[in-house]
Amino acid sequence: AEALRLKDEAISSLLEGIPKLLSGVNIALYFWFVCKGLILRSLNF
Repeated sequence: AEALRLKDEAISSLLEGIPKLLSGVNIALYFWFVCKGLILRSLNF
């Protein structure tokens, strides 16, 4: 029973971590696109 409870806690913590991971990836992609756009624009001038 103890192992099952630990497994449930691991799964729930993993599920809680996924949105944080996704939001981190979204922020990284956003900054990547913004910075890439700025670099390309500055090279064109």
